[in-house]
Amino acid sequence: MVPLRDVVRVIGGQARGERIAVIVEDTGMGIAAEHQPAVFDESFRVRNRHTAAIPDTGLGLCVVKHLLELHHGGILLQSAPGQESGFTALLPTSAGASPTAPPQS
Repeated sequence: MVPLRDVVRVIGGQARGERIAVIVEDTGMGIAAEHQPAVFDESFRVRNRHTAAIPDTGLGLCVVKHLLELHHGGILLQSAPGQESGFTALLPTSAGASPTAPPQS
């Protein structure tokens, strides 16, 4: 969950080869590299003094990941502490596409 003072941007529907990419960025506090492998796990939350007051179940990213996988897609994360986080949802445009390969810029 992004606190109300932060901004979320959605950059929609960019064709990238055999995939469609939907990019969601926020202006939050960023996610440290050591926490990134777990952010898509059920009920995972980074616990620190900055996040303690934010009510959250930790289910949002887990649900997004599973929904994308049901459609043969995937999700990528780019983030660092003190910087915005970027989530790229990838969905194949055809049955033969590779949904989790890094998108072409």
